[in-house]
Amino acid sequence: PYSAEFWGTAGDFTVNTTSGTWTFSEEWNGEDVYVFNQFALGYTWPEQMWTSSIDDLLATSPMNVHYFFSSFDATYTTDVNLIQNRVRAAIARLEDVTEQDHWNSHIHFISDQAWFAGGWISEFFATTGGFFGFTIDRYQRVREVGYPNDLTNDGLYKLTFMGHQARYHNYEWERETAKESESATVFNIFDHVVASDSGWTGDSSYGEITLPSADTMDDYDTLTLDLTLDCIDLVDASCPAWDYLVYLYLCDLDNPDNCNTEIARWITPYGRPGQWTTDSSYILSLLSEGGTRRFRFYTVQEYVTTLDLRLSRQETGPTPEEAHFLWSGGTYNEEYNDAHSPIAVTLPDDVERVELVALITGHGWGEEVANCAEFCNHTHHFEVGGFTYSKEHPEAGTSYGCLEQIDIGTVPNQFGTWPFGRGGWCAGLDVTPFVVDITEAVTPGEENIFTYYSL
Repeated sequence: PYSAEFWGTAGDFTVNTTSGTWTFSEEWNGEDVYVFNQFALGYTWPEQMWTSSIDDLLATSPMNVHYFFSSFDATYTTDVNLIQNRVRAAIARLEDVTEQDHWNSHIHFISDQAWFAGGWISEFFATTGGFFGFTIDRYQRVREVGYPNDLTNDGLYKLTFMGHQARYHNYEWERETAKESESATVFNIFDHVVASDSGWTGDSSYGEITLPSADTMDDYDTLTLDLTLDCIDLVDASCPAWDYLVYLYLCDLDNPDNCNTEIARWITPYGRPGQWTTDSSYILSLLSEGGTRRFRFYTVQEYVTTLDLRLSRQETGPTPEEAHFLWSGGTYNEEYNDAHSPIAVTLPDDVERVELVALITGHGWGEEVANCAEFCNHTHHFEVGGFTYSKEHPEAGTSYGCLEQIDIGTVPNQFGTWPFGRGGWCAGLDVTPFVVDITEAVTPGEENIFTYYSL
């Protein structure tokens, strides 16, 4: 069934444009994204948006986007002509004629007043009171565009941020396509669970799955975690406002009430939903015995949470069989390194590969000089056997360090300072484990001394 509500399936529609009629069903190909921009005089969002740089939009936009411009005002003809002239001039400045032809056929100017644009779009505006922007994604769903404001630069609304939403739709498509090719066995840990907001203390939800036997588990070399955090009412306005840490813990096999082994970490968006698929293959050794396993999901916010564990064989190498805990984090201050003493680990004689795995994110606003945990390029160095393995965060403190990661899952157009680069994390993104092969540095069957320090 078709629906003009957000997340509903967009039905057919026809709009009159300055180049003739345009019909959705005739243009739909499952590969493009459709972005709608509406103008209204006296409102900051559309006024700034329609005077922002078209050149920047064309330079940063993915090519598989159709942009539509219309106006709610009685002066809609004048409004649309003005934006059309600006867009055509920007297209003419492109050096590539093929690119000019492409954008001339992918940017449309609706010649009717937006309230009467046609089909369900007119009804959509009538029932919602008008929106300055919305999209149709590659799954034919009607979507919100969030807050398309350059918060970490000049604080202006810009068309480029509508393009960032289109980039995210492409990420979503690629993520789901990759999952379809995995031939994975899926175990649902949480299915639309709402963890209640109980303030700073947070709340935990528990879920159980029954894994295959140990012999079958040994056949898998890849484990991914697929997390969805939906807004309560499926609209941005019902999402939690702030960015918070979210954790997944594995409960002990022998004592399922002890659930303190952290196996994944995410950072929630400012006021928007999100979905991420995280390669967590390193935890396979912790699940190698199979059977019933319990998990604890920790959050302080009200999201509708769905979490799947996916097992597959991707021929990435031997399945991890053993894990050794080294260090946990702590407050990032002058005493940080003193709290991380060297650790000795004896590895099996027949070890084939050894990996070092770390989840590193810098948090703690106001707890140390210059908020360095979040906004400095703190580096982390692991030494063993005369080798040093380091993780750096050069994007920390930059204006667009996280914006530049939309293509790997950062939720765009959040209602907070999401574009800023952070030390090892982004608001609205999963935490990618730092994984490095250290086989060359260790000696099987002997004691290996691991040293860690941060600068």
